[in-house]
Amino acid sequence: MNEDLRRLLDGNIKKALADAKLASSIKHPGLIGKLRELFLDNLIIPLLNSRYSTGSGKLTDHEGHLSKEIDLCVYSTSLLPGFFFSSREDIGIYPIESVLGCFEIKSILLRLA
Repeated sequence: MNEDLRRLLDGNIKKALADAKLASSIKHPGLIGKLRELFLDNLIIPLLNSRYSTGSGKLTDHEGHLSKEIDLCVYSTSLLPGFFFSSREDIGIYPIESVLGCFEIKSILLRLA
């Protein structure tokens, strides 16, 4: 990987981690969780081309079954459109066929020695 790009990504990751730590001082679990989702989203979005985006909500299959709530998913905007509950197109129900991956944001990270 290009060293300049590596340093840029490393800086963005460090900023997101610092922002997540700062958000912990808010003492409101729902807001802390949403902010952490936003910090991860801000890391991922610049790495995607225009055919992909991110959002939160639920996934659905071809039979209409719904998943549990998804903190953040990466989906294709060109395969199948999501059904959105927000004009910003970031909260909705996403057809599983268009989803590339999902993230569950946790408040506690384990350190491996």
